[in-house]
Amino acid sequence: HFRFELKHYEITNIADFNEVRDALVEGSSLGKMYRVAGLVTDVQHRMTKTGKNFGSFVIEDYSGKTEYMLWSEDYIKYKDYLEKGQNILLNGYFRNRYNQPNLFEFKISSMSLLETVKQQLTRSVEINMHPSAVTPAMVGFIEKNLKTYPGKSTLRINIMEPKENLKISMYTIERGFQMNEEMADYLMNNLDVEVKVGLVS
Repeated sequence: HFRFELKHYEITNIADFNEVRDALVEGSSLGKMYRVAGLVTDVQHRMTKTGKNFGSFVIEDYSGKTEYMLWSEDYIKYKDYLEKGQNILLNGYFRNRYNQPNLFEFKISSMSLLETVKQQLTRSVEINMHPSAVTPAMVGFIEKNLKTYPGKSTLRINIMEPKENLKISMYTIERGFQMNEEMADYLMNNLDVEVKVGLVS
């Protein structure tokens, strides 16, 4: 269901994330931002002996699964996302554990529902295609989609003819659009176009 997001939004699959985590040494990938997404499959809400709330949760994707801990303020901030069956996106980085210089943890800096990623993170969509791929059906779909989903994202269409080395670019100026499921499905299923998504920094 989230093929478009996994392909275009710089999301690290969980198997690769686990590989980075397991190979961590001082200074290696510390501080580098990672974006991870998956289905919440297990949640534990707990309390310390001193009465402070904390929790753990497991997410998995098609490549594997991984577990995270949330303490004190982070737990309070993100606990509403922790429901089995929820698809979530995590942004964060590895850092040294407090007072444990040779141990590392993944610090979550933001969490959101995976279904909102297209709307929140899409700065622009660029579509490259050969002139032969332009059809009345395509033009009609794009025109209708942009009117149905107005927003701030830019759409750019590049029509390229490699033999003659010709290129025509068209893009939205005054009115943008909001990236949406219909557009994502159309682009994923149209083998005649190449898509690049520009992300909000």
